[in-house]
Amino acid sequence: SRSGDGFRPFDAELGGYRYYGIWNGDSGIAAAYYTDGQLPLTFHHEIFHHVDGTRAGVNDASRFFASDDGEFREAIAGERRYVSPLISDDDLAALRRVREGSLLRGAVSDYSAKAAGEDQAETARHFMTTLPDSLVQIVERPDLPGSQRILHCLSQYNEATVDGPDVNWFVDIALGRASAPKAAAGDIATVGAVLPAKPSKEQIFAQIDRIAEMHSGQWEALVKQQDAARQALAAAAEIDAAQLSPEESQRLFEQAAAVTHSLLRARLKATDDYDTRYAIWGTEDASGVNWTLRRDVQTFAADARRLKQLARLSPKEEETLTRAQLKGLRLVARYYAFIDRNWSVSDGTQQVFDAARDAFAESLPAAQSSLASQLKSLPLDDLALRLPIDGAPKLLD
Repeated sequence: SRSGDGFRPFDAELGGYRYYGIWNGDSGIAAAYYTDGQLPLTFHHEIFHHVDGTRAGVNDASRFFASDDGEFREAIAGERRYVSPLISDDDLAALRRVREGSLLRGAVSDYSAKAAGEDQAETARHFMTTLPDSLVQIVERPDLPGSQRILHCLSQYNEATVDGPDVNWFVDIALGRASAPKAAAGDIATVGAVLPAKPSKEQIFAQIDRIAEMHSGQWEALVKQQDAARQALAAAAEIDAAQLSPEESQRLFEQAAAVTHSLLRARLKATDDYDTRYAIWGTEDASGVNWTLRRDVQTFAADARRLKQLARLSPKEEETLTRAQLKGLRLVARYYAFIDRNWSVSDGTQQVFDAARDAFAESLPAAQSSLASQLKSLPLDDLALRLPIDGAPKLLD
C-alpha cells in the first residue's frame, strides 16, 4: 500500500507499506504469503480477531470485540491479574522437555501499540506458535505482562464457543496427543446456540423455548450459553408486538421471564429457593476487587431492565412481571448477604449491588411504584429476609 497506518515501517524495496492480513469483521479472513514463517503468524493473528468478536458461538463483533479491552489493560498493568492455571506436574515436565526457550516479557511487537485488539491478536499468534514455552511461562512467571497477555487470550479462546478449549486442551496440542472428546452434536449444550443476525419470530420462539426447558441439572450448559440466551431475549425485545397474537405475546413473555430467572439461578448455582451458599465467579485483584463479580451483578440488573421492556408484548402480564422481578431481587439480595457474611464488601462492589437493587425495583410495573420506593430504601441484607419466596408484592415483617 502507498499509505501506512502509523504502526508499520516504510519498505523502500517495495516503495510502500507491507500489509499481512485482514479480518472482515464477520466470518472471513485473508492472509498474504511472504515467507513460510510469516504465514502461520498472520493466520493466527487474524483468526484471533474472529475469536475476540465471538462469545458462546455467537459472532457479534460490534458487541464483543472491544468488550474485554478494559480487563485486558487492567491485567497487563497489574491491576487485575489472572492466576496461573492448573497444569499437572507430569505435563509441565513434558512441556519443559520440548520448549525452545522463548519468553514473552511484554508486548509481542511494536504493532501491539495500535490497539488492545491488535495487542491481543499479536499475543495470540505468539502463543499459538510457541505453545510449550508459553504454557510453561504462564505457570512459572504469571506476573510478567507477557504472561498476563497470554492468560487473557486463553480466556477469550475458552469463552468463544459453547465448549471452548481450556488450558489442558492446549497442553494436549502442545504435546501432540489426543484431547478428550467434546459433547456430541446432539447434546443440549451445543444445539441451537446461535441465532442468525436477523432471526425470524419462529427462530426466536424456538431458541427461548429450548432454553426454558433446561432444568437444574443442565445449568452448567446454560452458563456456557448465557450469551446466546441473552441474544435471544434481546431479539425478542425487538419484536413488533403487532406481529404477535395475544396467545403468542403471553407465551413469549412468560418464557422470557422463566429464562431470565434461570440465567440468574444458573450463574449463582442456586439449586433451590432456600440456598444459603452460592457460586462466586472470578478472583480478586491486587486491590481486592473481583471485577467478574461486579460484571455479573450488573448483568443481572440489565436482565431485569430487559424483562421490563419485554413486558410491553403482553401488558396484561403485570403479575408475572412483578413476581419475576421480586424473585430475582430476592435471590440477588441473598447472594449479597452470603458474600457479606463471609467476606468484606468493598465500597465499589456495594454500589454495584445497590444499583442492581434499584434496577429491579424500577423495573416493576407502574402500579407497584410505592413498593419500588420501599425496596430502594432498604439494605440488601433486609431484603434477603423480607422478600417472599413466591415473589408476592409485599415485605415480610
